[in-house]
Amino acid sequence: MDKQGLSSPDRNNHSCQYRFSYLSILLDKDDYCTPFILCPGVNFLVLKEACYYNHNMKKNRTAVTQSGEDLSVFRRFQNKGRLFSLILLSSFLLFPVQSINAIPLTFAAVAPREGASVLAAWDNLFSYLEDKAGGEFIVQIFSDNETLVKQLRGNFIDLAFLDPALYLLERKRTPLRALAVAEKQGRAEERRYILASLGSVIYTPEHLEGAVFAYTSREESVAGSLVSKAMLLNRGLNPETLFLKTVYAGDYESVFRAVVLGSVDAGMVTEEIISRKENHNYLGFVRLIDVSLYIPNNLIVAREFLDETLLSNLSGALMTLSQTDRGRELLSQLEFSGFTTPEEVDFSSLELYLGLYLSRKGNKDESSE
Repeated sequence: MDKQGLSSPDRNNHSCQYRFSYLSILLDKDDYCTPFILCPGVNFLVLKEACYYNHNMKKNRTAVTQSGEDLSVFRRFQNKGRLFSLILLSSFLLFPVQSINAIPLTFAAVAPREGASVLAAWDNLFSYLEDKAGGEFIVQIFSDNETLVKQLRGNFIDLAFLDPALYLLERKRTPLRALAVAEKQGRAEERRYILASLGSVIYTPEHLEGAVFAYTSREESVAGSLVSKAMLLNRGLNPETLFLKTVYAGDYESVFRAVVLGSVDAGMVTEEIISRKENHNYLGFVRLIDVSLYIPNNLIVAREFLDETLLSNLSGALMTLSQTDRGRELLSQLEFSGFTTPEEVDFSSLELYLGLYLSRKGNKDESSE
């Protein structure tokens, strides 16, 4: 799968494009802007709810166009009121106006492997949720978190299924609202385990020096990598120099299998992997050497500007999925047991690990300057 990702088919054959161009005109003495979303060859959509207000834009009194990730600033308009009136009048006279609910929202998730099956599972879920939420959704799947985050920052996607560490990091620069945390086997939080192969001589984290260690991904900002490194830092060990070699297995199940087979000396897995019935027979081939505090599962987040009623309906529909046979069937396709509200989930342990990791990373960056 390339980095452009996979997309679900347009179920209702919308002619409107989903990567919009925003033309925002800021008026003097106004604390708001009125974006016009141009769908090429179709119409203008007046979308007051989707106001991308920016203090710098207000100060400079400029007109800004945003298309994809490209941001260009044009010359100041001398007569802003007249121009605004002209555009508003022409949009109503020459083009039909659609409501915000007519615009499908784009949801994105990451699947390093089996992207087509993951796409189908998420698309089935959101097709089911459309009537309950009162909106329409397009699903996209990316092969890595870096691409997903870039799309989120560029306003190409509206909702995302994010790693919890990425959520804590990204919400500092992108206004995000947490909607629902995924539950696995009835739990929205789980511990991480550092396991060693039974055939190794590793009994404690200190014995990891010179070992071959398996991570799920090269991405440092995801919980699997970040938490394991923070756990080692907390014991006074440097994860950057501790190992002889690091291996990137792609997912926790693959890490577990590699440790069981002895192809790596150690690696980190989730509690859910350990508790899977099909893995019980293999637990005798691994040795537990460290365990983390409870870490939240991945969660669905939305960009802040989206319609409040739609987000509330979507959140409510996600919470009740496990109460119906069809809902449980859709959840099982994603290996979830349900969703819970973010307010019921404790992020403090992950924030502790994140702070420890970032402080170490900051000291390392300063020493290298």
